[in-house]
Amino acid sequence: FSNLWNEFATKANKIKIAVVDDHELFRTGLFTHLSIYQDLEIVINVENANQLLNAIDNQEVDLILMDINLPDINGIEVTKVLKEKNANLKIIMLTGHELPSYVTNSMEARADGYLLKSSKASEIYKAILTVINGGSYYNEQVKNIIASDVIRKHKLEYSGNNNLPAFSK
Repeated sequence: FSNLWNEFATKANKIKIAVVDDHELFRTGLFTHLSIYQDLEIVINVENANQLLNAIDNQEVDLILMDINLPDINGIEVTKVLKEKNANLKIIMLTGHELPSYVTNSMEARADGYLLKSSKASEIYKAILTVINGGSYYNEQVKNIIASDVIRKHKLEYSGNNNLPAFSK
């Protein structure tokens, strides 16, 4: 009986994850790499947004790892819809897109994190734990993308402008 209880308790405390990515090979590799973490359980593994939206009605999920380029609906748009339905649902964008607009659009959609697909499994795991515990997660590479974009916009805004704002003491 105690073994059954331990198995039940362990399963009940696992972080339930949905993976949404149109590349089966990537989903399979992600599943394999994340399976070493005993406190994670991938409960939904789908290739498009409509499959996710159908599956999420029947399966409790704590966190979604969401690709942006999906064959039916853009992952950022799906994030907006899901966050409107349930603001407490945690979503980390997991994508190959390094353009600042994708990062900022994801942030505006209220995604809880943004990772590149080149991230190591250990970093994805760290991001999952950070987000599940109420934080947001943007790795150094993503932070550099955001910072570079802010600097670029700042330079464009002030280039040729001799009337820069004065700093007060």
